[in-house]
Amino acid sequence: MKIPPKRSNITTSDWKLGDKEVSVSKTTTHVGIIRSVKNEVAINKEDRISCARKTLYSLTGTGFHGTNGLPPTTCMKLFITYVLPRILYSLETFVLKQYHFDALENITLNQILKRQISTKSETSDSWFTYIDKLLVQYDLPSAVKMVTNPPCKLSWKKNVKLAIDKFWTQRLLLDCQKKSTLSYCDLSGLKIGTVHKLWSSIDSNSKDVRRGGIKVRLITGTYVLQFNTSKFNQHEVSAVCPLCQCEDEDMVHFILKCNALFKYRKTYIEELKLIMNSISNPNAFSWKRLVGDFRLLTQLILDAGVLIKQNILSCSEKTLIEIEDCSRKLCFSLHCGRSLIINSEP
Repeated sequence: MKIPPKRSNITTSDWKLGDKEVSVSKTTTHVGIIRSVKNEVAINKEDRISCARKTLYSLTGTGFHGTNGLPPTTCMKLFITYVLPRILYSLETFVLKQYHFDALENITLNQILKRQISTKSETSDSWFTYIDKLLVQYDLPSAVKMVTNPPCKLSWKKNVKLAIDKFWTQRLLLDCQKKSTLSYCDLSGLKIGTVHKLWSSIDSNSKDVRRGGIKVRLITGTYVLQFNTSKFNQHEVSAVCPLCQCEDEDMVHFILKCNALFKYRKTYIEELKLIMNSISNPNAFSWKRLVGDFRLLTQLILDAGVLIKQNILSCSEKTLIEIEDCSRKLCFSLHCGRSLIINSEP
């Protein structure tokens, strides 16, 4: 039996064409497939990804670039028609492992994202730059970290929601603190995604919704009284109450002092008195002390939550809802009475 000789290492000096040496190539391309001595699968995978990425970029001019381009259905058809065949071409001839599949699946995400982040400046109008700025704004991990270490979908959605709510709650609080018209509104419980006690205590009926709308305008300072009209017209219009002609019609006067509205508030003031006297907490403000301070009583009617935060009022949740319900009816009654008197004047 003849034993074949061992293969010797082939070097460039082993091949000559005439007097010229012929170099030995370790890779060659045949019908679009790169043949290599080593790492043939990895080389072809990178080549397919590179080819697909170039194809994607070449389609940008057709509108394949986001929400202001072609419709998503058209983009998907373009991807299936032009990009996907170039990714998959010749891969059936190789034995691919899971990490090869992962790299191919991320061609439209990680590869493009990394390239855009690395090449675009902060002043660029690129969508990727805009997203990176949003991440910084909401104090979330940068796009680079996200690509390197992608978070779990559920935890990411939760963190994004919390970050956005926190950011806009702080922004809203800062804006509200600058508004003098919100001096009667309790801002301590202000939070994105929650509603004010005024709305959460309302039943689902049209009457309560209408009453709540009037009280909201009073709390937020958007209910136009004569004092506001005079102020907006640079005092060319008198601020005196058009109903009783006694003093300026500001919030305290409208809620408690105007004699023309006495019959519209009497019933509800008595009801509010009973509610306050039913509070057994010794730390609570008595009704007599509230009546002696029109400012505090007005605050109780508009938003009792402010008095609770200031430790002036201490009551149960049930009592707070009763106060809210009574004050809502009072505000609506005053509004109806004021409108009726003004409209009846010649």
